[in-house]
Amino acid sequence: MSVLVRAIDILSQSDEELLDTLERSKPSKYKRPYIRKTFDPTDPRTIYEYAKRIGKRVPEYEDIISQDPKYAYFYARDVIQDRWLEAESIITQNLEYAYKYAQDVIQGRWLEAEQYIMQDPEYAYKYAVDVIKDRWSEAEQYIKQDPIFAYYYAFGVIQGRWPEAEQYIKQDPVMWEEYKEMFNM
Repeated sequence: MSVLVRAIDILSQSDEELLDTLERSKPSKYKRPYIRKTFDPTDPRTIYEYAKRIGKRVPEYEDIISQDPKYAYFYARDVIQDRWLEAESIITQNLEYAYKYAQDVIQGRWLEAEQYIMQDPEYAYKYAVDVIKDRWSEAEQYIKQDPIFAYYYAFGVIQGRWPEAEQYIKQDPVMWEEYKEMFNM
């Protein structure tokens, strides 16, 4: 049925029929998101959710959650609200959560994880900006190899030209044009 035909049909209804049509067209009751009804003591996610919900550590399950970098980070950030030394070696296995752990939990440099973080241009750039808040000379050899993050690093961290990275930035025509425009080249 076309929209026009449906509109004419609705307009030709009596007031009572119109109210009935409107009542039937209301969306169904708000559907709640899926919530686990059972606690799975082998699943890091459910352990984290349980601990967060009760607002305290669950030491009897920490050996399970400490094996998952994502939920170990969330557990340290939201439940322990401090460093979780027992899980740090696992957290370093995922660069995203290693960077976030340094930023959100340690709130400063995490020297033990830097050797891993620096090898990924994206997380090395983010770590320099959000954690070190300055140039990170040890990671520059990795950052400069990615045209996008080399440009971001020059603009956001160095705040000027980065001659050592220009040959890499040139590999991406869009980034190179932005770079030239940004630094009046």
